[in-house]
Amino acid sequence: MRMILMGLGVVGRSFLRTLIEKSPELRLKYGLNPTLVAVADSSSAVQDERGLDPKEILDLKVRKGSLSGHAREVGMRGVELIRGVDAEVLIDVTPSNFKTGEPSLSYIKAALNTGKHVITASKGPFALEMPALIEMFQESGLHLLFSGTVGGGVPFVRFVRKCLIGERVLAIKGVLNGTTNYILTRMEAGLSFESALREAPGTGLR
Repeated sequence: MRMILMGLGVVGRSFLRTLIEKSPELRLKYGLNPTLVAVADSSSAVQDERGLDPKEILDLKVRKGSLSGHAREVGMRGVELIRGVDAEVLIDVTPSNFKTGEPSLSYIKAALNTGKHVITASKGPFALEMPALIEMFQESGLHLLFSGTVGGGVPFVRFVRKCLIGERVLAIKGVLNGTTNYILTRMEAGLSFESALREAPGTGLR
C-alpha cells in the first residue's frame, strides 16, 4: 500500500509514530505493507518511489521543524506532488480551513482525479462540499474516509453506517468535539477555562 502523507503537524507526526509501531503487526496479521512514498509539510516535500523511512522523517521534522535538507527533497508541492507520485492512498492531515476548504479540498480532488483513495482529518472540505465529494467518490469506486473529522477521531461515522443501519436514531447526546473534551478535562484537573482554551491549540486541536 503506497501512501502520500500531506501534513506533519501534531496529527501527522502521531500518524508516523503509529505507522512505525504498527507496521510489523499489519504485515503479520493482514499482509499489508504500508509504504510512504511521499511526505509534505507546509514548506517542503520528500519523495522516494522505493519508500521513505518514517522514523527518519519524524526525527528530521522534530529536530529541524521542516523536511528541508532531506536527501530525497523534491521541488514538487501540494497538488503537483499528489498528481505526480505513484500511490494508492492520500492521507490528508492538513489544518482545517472553513472559509475555502484549502488546501485540503484541492488535495482531495487531485487524489480523486488520479485514482487515489483518500483518508482525511480535515473538516473544511466537508463543511463546504460534503455531498458533492461523497457523490464523486462513490461514482469513481474510490474510498473517501473521513471519520477523523468528527468526534475527536472516534470512528463515529463508520459506527452509524455499519452498526445502526437497521435502527432509527432519535437523538444523540454528548460532547463530540475534541477541543471541548480537552478543555473540560483540563478544567476538571483544576485549570481555568481561559488557560485550558489557550493550551488546546498546542495539542493540535482546533
